Parts: sequence; C-alpha cells; structure tokens
Amino acid sequence: MRTHYDNLKVSTDAPFEVIQAAYRSLAKKYHPDRNADNPDAARIMLLINTAYDVLSDPVKRAEHDAWIGKENWKRKQESLKAEQAARTAAAEAPRTASQQKTKQERDGSFKPGRIWARIVNVLSRVIAFVRFAIIAGLIVGFVYKFMHTSVTTSAENAGEIDLKDLKNRDINVPTLTAECAGPVKTHPDGRQWGTIARVMAVTENRSGLSSLRLDNSRNSQDLYVKLARSLDLNSRNFAREAFIPAHQQLVLQNIPEGSYVVKMMDVTSGCAQVSPIISISETRTDRGIEYTNHSMTFYPVINGNTHLRTLSASRF
Repeated sequence: MRTHYDNLKVSTDAPFEVIQAAYRSLAKKYHPDRNADNPDAARIMLLINTAYDVLSDPVKRAEHDAWIGKENWKRKQESLKAEQAARTAAAEAPRTASQQKTKQERDGSFKPGRIWARIVNVLSRVIAFVRFAIIAGLIVGFVYKFMHTSVTTSAENAGEIDLKDLKNRDINVPTLTAECAGPVKTHPDGRQWGTIARVMAVTENRSGLSSLRLDNSRNSQDLYVKLARSLDLNSRNFAREAFIPAHQQLVLQNIPEGSYVVKMMDVTSGCAQVSPIISISETRTDRGIEYTNHSMTFYPVINGNTHLRTLSASRF
C-alpha cells in the first residue's frame, strides 16, 4: 500500500514544515523542465503535486490518515483469514488421507482376516473419542470456573480493564452517562476552555514516534480528555490532557511506547468514562522503526460496543 507520505518520503507524523521542504526538494529533482530525457518525470511530478495538495490541507490529510488506518486494519484481517484457512487446510489433510484409505479398503477384495482388524480399529476410535470427551469436559469445566472467577474479581476490583485489540482502527465511544459531577465550567487551574481543540498540559517527555487521533467531530459534547498510563487508571496522574470541543478533533503526537488509557469527561454534565487499555509499541526492523498510529472516534451512542466504563470524578 503506497500513501502520499511515501510519495513525499516523509513520516506520517511529519509537521507541515517538513512536508513543504520535502515537496520543494522533490519538485526540483523531478521537474519535467530539468528532466527532458526522463519520460517518467511528468508522471512522478503529478504524484508529488497530488501528495502535497493532500498533506498540506489539514482536512484532506485527516481523511487520508483515516483511509490508511482502515486499509491497515483490512490487511490485518485478510492476513488473519489466510492464516486461519491455512490452519484449517492443514487440519483437514490427515482426515482426507484417512477417508481415502478407508475408500481403498472398501474397494479392495474382501478377506476374512480384515474383520478382526476392522473391529480393533473401531474400538480404538471409540476409546479415543471417550478420552477426548473426558479431556474436553475437564477443559470446559476449568474455563467456566476461571471465567466465573474473573467476572467476580472484575466486579470487586473496579478499573482493571485489559482490552488491547485496538491497533489502527476507530473506537466507538458512547455518550458519557453516569457518575456525573455537574458542569465543569473551567480547567482545574482556572483557564477557560475556549472554542478550539488544544493540548492543555504535558507531563511526560515527548520522546516517542506514535500518535493518537482524538476525533470528536461526530459528537455534540465538549470533552475534557486525559491520556494516562494504564497504571494510573485509578489516580489523577496523566501524560497529556486536552480539550476537544464538539465537532472538532486533535492529534496527540510523539507518544512514547507503553500501555495507556483515555479518560474523557463531558464538561457540560461532568460525566466521565475510561477506555480500554491502548498499547503503543515501537519495533526496530531492518527497514527502520515501526510505530503505531491510533484513531479514537467519539460517537453519541449509549451502550456502545467498546466496553467503556464509567469513572468517578475522584479518579478522573
């Protein structure tokens, strides 16, 4: 999958200044007037111009980033399906061979000596089935007991969420509805919220390569948001905090690798919730460092599908 970032040879979190400098450099290199002997110069220049037109426009760039996230998720799902198909084929191969052997035996001439062999074969299959049924029953009983204990423990230890399947895909966040503290008219330090999405405070060094897009463009609530380490789920400590008015979005850049949660509060009602754990990873490969770009979309949907939990104001 080739993107406009690839065409300009910049990273997905590159600021506008870097994008502009890359465009100017490539334009000088591939401009048709300077490459009269290169028949591909015009085509390359068209790709460069198109990429710059998209990445220099915040709205078009946001749409392009969303498309990249969806394509990455589709590729991951296709890879998982291919792996599952390969495992299924591998599991079916011995069964097919066994069925073929049985057919050959049926087609062969009848010999009295085969009767005893068939009886032994049937008995061995019955014993194998009984053994499998016993083992399966033990496993099901253990899983049921484990799940029952986990559910009870989760109810007693509020806040311990571990849902990590969130890489490169949108997160549907339902409307904040419970444990409300009332209107939050200003930031805790007295600053006014304002009308533009912005980062309010940063308490950790911006040393990472990953990013998190907080998209509130489809929601009618003004949100006070905190990005916190998962260990700080039950405290007020945070790595970043931001304000995102209704129908706006904000990208948190240079997030270090680790496990995080996103806490969000509707400033009108004071209702708060917390997301599942989000894993930020950086992997060094022979092509460089691979990092993650998450996208979290807030929807005004009650009882959404991401298992968010309400959060009291004392732990926000």
